[in-house]
Amino acid sequence: MSRIFRPYQKLFLAGLTSLCLGSLAAPSLAQWNGGSYRPSGNVGTPTRTQSGATRGTRGCPVAETSPSLVAVVPNNTFGVTLKSHPTFLFYLPTMTAGATPPPVEFVIRDLDDNDIYKVRFNTDGQGGIASISLPESSGVKGLELNKDYRWSVAIICQMNDRGRDIVTEGLIQRVAVPPELSPSALEGKSVVEEAEILSRAGIWYDSVALIAEIHRQRPLTQWTNILQAVELLDLINQPLLDGRSSTTPARVPNT
Repeated sequence: MSRIFRPYQKLFLAGLTSLCLGSLAAPSLAQWNGGSYRPSGNVGTPTRTQSGATRGTRGCPVAETSPSLVAVVPNNTFGVTLKSHPTFLFYLPTMTAGATPPPVEFVIRDLDDNDIYKVRFNTDGQGGIASISLPESSGVKGLELNKDYRWSVAIICQMNDRGRDIVTEGLIQRVAVPPELSPSALEGKSVVEEAEILSRAGIWYDSVALIAEIHRQRPLTQWTNILQAVELLDLINQPLLDGRSSTTPARVPNT
């Protein structure tokens, strides 16, 4: 078993116990933050937000009242997925009225710094929670089991000076589907029940993506609960952006 996943073994077992007892509570902040988790290799642990630019006057027209760019991840930035092509959520800040919104770039790499997928897109400047899924077409390689990856979203404030980018990052590992979360085990469950089961089992990326998708269609208390658990309180009332209208992706060739 990968050493990154070890803290989540306890969380998974605790989640199953909670499920048997009928609890609907999401994992606590301490649980989501992964206990003694440390990333493999000499990578360090990224922070959810880091800025290379000053708002407004140095190239990025971010509205002063907007929350910052942030990845929707636990405080230690790490989470697991069962999927080879998972979905990533992040908050895009509101841009100043009348300004041209800068382009945004999403990148996921392995810890040897090999690009898995890179895409650049434009936005309409509206603030909200956006999502990107690794496409299963176009020859995009999926995540390998028990391997760690780092992903980032960058607002490109000045194309000729990428040091001014505003950046947020996260870490992800794909883990094997346990029998308790197999398609046959989830058969007959509603999408809300499935989201709760994934959440209690500590499968961060899949649970938060599914909860967000349901919340987009109808208000869901689990959305508030999961954001509170990882202290992303500023995002609770932020809209979930419709990617089809708010972003125009364009694949960026590897260089």
